[in-house]
Amino acid sequence: MKVTIIGGSGYAGGELCRLLLQHPEAEIKYVTSRKNVGKLVSLINPNLDNRTDLKFVVPNLDVVTEDVDVVFLAMPHGDSQKIITPLLEKKVRVIDLSADFRLKDQQRYEYFYGLMSASILLPVPFTASPSSTRRRSRTRSSLPFLVATRLLLSTASFP
Repeated sequence: MKVTIIGGSGYAGGELCRLLLQHPEAEIKYVTSRKNVGKLVSLINPNLDNRTDLKFVVPNLDVVTEDVDVVFLAMPHGDSQKIITPLLEKKVRVIDLSADFRLKDQQRYEYFYGLMSASILLPVPFTASPSSTRRRSRTRSSLPFLVATRLLLSTASFP
């Protein structure tokens, strides 16, 4: 499975990168960061020293979605909803690690997190869990669990 991680310079993105580097069926093609373009991923995530020579790239959706199977969004809450529509139009599988699509009810979301700009996507088509990751017909998911659990689930093999 070829993977892009959008937002790889934060904690969730760094941990996801670490887990995917150990996954026998995952190949990380792109890791994006707006502030760290051209820098080694391991420079920002020191736990990846001697594990990868990947460099951060600009989050250009036309480039980072080309020839990938899955795009992971490891962006701050509120940012995923700003790019989800163009990603879905590119027909790639999207897994969001933020809270953006955690709740199915827009009023509840806005109560906890503020305004939602991608409300057209509610309700979320499914939430990833060990039993639901085998579904083939879905192109996006929200992972409403603790970060560690979300990261572990996101590395599950896709059929």
